[in-house]
Amino acid sequence: MKNIATAPEEVKRNPVSFRVGDPDDPLSLAHAVRAGYRLRIESDGTAVVLNPTGTGYHIYDWFCDCPDALFRDGGSYERSNGERVCKHLVWLSQVRPCEATGCDGVMVLVERRTCLGGVTYAFDCPRCGNARDFDPVKQERLNARRRQAALVA
Repeated sequence: MKNIATAPEEVKRNPVSFRVGDPDDPLSLAHAVRAGYRLRIESDGTAVVLNPTGTGYHIYDWFCDCPDALFRDGGSYERSNGERVCKHLVWLSQVRPCEATGCDGVMVLVERRTCLGGVTYAFDCPRCGNARDFDPVKQERLNARRRQAALVA
């Protein structure tokens, strides 16, 4: 096992991309679940990720404390905007707490085929059936990150 703190720098993908629901794609949440990872969601952007051996990584407001994130300027995956992230953040981005009144469920990112053959993405709650389109959620998350950055600056 290599020590991330001393391992040579390697950015695995540029930009981050994954196939929703594909258990063979290492950045897909389906792969993480199949591999034995578990996510305990506290709020949107805050969670604990348990690896198969029980080691927990804490994510708070989209910042992870795993060795990859700490020693590689955010992680070894690069988003199209140049921001670096770890796989835990990519997995967390594929879920969110359900905001339906009385539901304690977790919404999961799903791919939907349109009647014209296109593809759209949404967060669906398997518990209550609540759904949110992906693009407004993405914009809400971006706005929250901008507010956080302004507070720090």
